[in-house]
Amino acid sequence: MESFDQHHLLLLKSLPEFDEGRLGTYFEISPDGEYREDQYIDVYPEEGHYMAICSDWLGTQENLMSLQPWFRPAPFSRNDAEVELKSQVIGSFVVRPSSDRGKYAISVKRKNGKVDHMLIMPSWGGPGCIAPGETQYRIGTFSTALFNTVPKLIAYHIVHPFFEDERLVGYVIPEVQKGGYGFSEVIISCIFNPNRRRHCPEIISAKF
Repeated sequence: MESFDQHHLLLLKSLPEFDEGRLGTYFEISPDGEYREDQYIDVYPEEGHYMAICSDWLGTQENLMSLQPWFRPAPFSRNDAEVELKSQVIGSFVVRPSSDRGKYAISVKRKNGKVDHMLIMPSWGGPGCIAPGETQYRIGTFSTALFNTVPKLIAYHIVHPFFEDERLVGYVIPEVQKGGYGFSEVIISCIFNPNRRRHCPEIISAKF
């Protein structure tokens, strides 16, 4: 690893719940698509597709994201994020629902010591897309890399820069929906079989 990567690794290891064994799985992630201008749609292409603006679907997604240590549900605000991150290490971040329905805001402690706020934008994945709700996400308007879920996007940018040489400092708990980071039938079986939950302690507090 390069010296910067070693420093980043030390920051990750300093997190109380960071599992170094999962680090390799972050490197295995690739973008699930490439953004095109015709993919961003604010209405349903068809009934039951592109769920990014469906209130019930969004509620379910936010319940799932509440398992992640970096997710802050409403009414967590921009100012709340700045207060929380002010004393944190470079690369620390939180994600919250944006006031613009269907989008999320990620607040990151940058190298200059300031806290910047960027939108996580939804896009329609198109027919055959395995992303939940056929909805994929990218950071801001400058990125074209699309990911099936917000946690998967976060996991990717823990080991890959989101801007120049800046990476996120955090970790992602494996998801319980197809297309997400670390999804497996084992995790799903843990949800519906209490006897197996000891193998998936991170999901026992989920609310579905």
